[in-house]
Amino acid sequence: IGFQLSRPASVSVRITSKSGQLLRVLRNARVPAGRVIATWDGRYPNRKIVFPGTYVAKVTAISSAGRAELARSFSVRRR
Repeated sequence: IGFQLSRPASVSVRITSKSGQLLRVLRNARVPAGRVIATWDGRYPNRKIVFPGTYVAKVTAISSAGRAELARSFSVRRR
């Protein structure tokens, strides 16, 4: 999950189910301006692999300019 920050911000990156259930927190920290990458291994907190389906990546950034939020759905497939 990649995004660009124009200024330093407190950033939270969360993975949820389609229904909004929180599955993982990938990042919850102060981040400098620039490109940010958060990687998810496709696992629940208990390290079990998630089921194939649709999930949502939610990014929240709070900086001196205010609050910005972004949510995008994506699919997980297994072979």
